[in-house]
Amino acid sequence: PGAVVIEAGLGSGSLTSALLRAVGPTGKIITYEINDTTIDKALQNIAKVIPDTSNLSITVGDIYAGINESDVDRVVLDVPEPWQAVETLLRPWHVSGRSVRPDHRMVAHSGFLTTSVRCEPKSKPPDTADASDSDL
Repeated sequence: PGAVVIEAGLGSGSLTSALLRAVGPTGKIITYEINDTTIDKALQNIAKVIPDTSNLSITVGDIYAGINESDVDRVVLDVPEPWQAVETLLRPWHVSGRSVRPDHRMVAHSGFLTTSVRCEPKSKPPDTADASDSDL
């Protein structure tokens, strides 16, 4: 509550609504949206959940080009390539048995994304030894 948050990507307004609820009436959300054609619909969606949006400011602009604000508490990047707008930190992982988590030696950590691919061994081809019975 009371935080000043920069949000990149207004979209449908769903995340913006949650952020407005989180900062409360004493906080402020400043949203950068590159596609101005989505703003009206997003504001309609937000108004269904948050009637008073006086603490929401929308800037039509590209977050990748930078922001004009200073002294903000948080930056939320709901954009396809967030690493173009903020510092990216490479953090080693601690793997022990079935436990996998970011290493504990980092001073700051606010969140992380994990991507994985399920890997399975290749299946064995059908046993051809029994196929000779069908040739009779």
